[in-house]
Amino acid sequence: MSPDALRAQLAETRPSSPLPGMPAPSREGVRDAYAMPERRTRVVVYSDRIPATEETAPFRGEIAAALAAAALARASAFVPHALLDRPDPCVLLFRALEPSPLRVRFEGSGIVRTAEPDSARRELDALAAAETFVLAELARLARAGIELREACVVFGRDAGGRLLVADDALTPDTTRVVFRGVEFDFGLARLPRRLLRTRRRLDQARAMLELANAWEGSAPELHPGPVEARIIRNLRRAGIADT
Repeated sequence: MSPDALRAQLAETRPSSPLPGMPAPSREGVRDAYAMPERRTRVVVYSDRIPATEETAPFRGEIAAALAAAALARASAFVPHALLDRPDPCVLLFRALEPSPLRVRFEGSGIVRTAEPDSARRELDALAAAETFVLAELARLARAGIELREACVVFGRDAGGRLLVADDALTPDTTRVVFRGVEFDFGLARLPRRLLRTRRRLDQARAMLELANAWEGSAPELHPGPVEARIIRNLRRAGIADT
């Protein structure tokens, strides 16, 4: 993307904020999560907010949503997940899940499984499959020059009791990685501190775009223009938000 197009998007970014026609959200890092119990779904809207700040960077939400959807698609070769749809470039629709303590966590020293003492065989099999997925992603990212330092795959149960990977499976906003000498702590690029706010926001956007390109092997498709208006329009079109 050209520098001029990236700069033009500065005026169109979307911070974390409630959407009209939707229930009150819960804030989860740079994501706003909307519980829709009557539909047995969960709507996750990725904002453009820079982690650990209240500033925004162009296309951050869209990039994070695209990478999350792609990661879950890869995970499906190993273990089923809860993703249902992507009704907008910044929005993922998930099946509602009851939280589970089951998880697979990767840290620099290796992989740790968390399971209940009375976990059934199928639960242990799901953990083993998730571990295989994490190892595959670790190798794939290493080939792209990305060092994975911390990540986690979390599970939940749907209304029928089926164990599914929840709303994330190794994406930049939920991992710690190093790429080209730059540390990314859960989506925050540890870049030199800039005095000018505009420069800081553009630096974060460029860093995320470069990481995303390496993460997936190609640049993500981006949609310039007003972000919030597009999200509202697409959620209404999908019958998710009230008109």
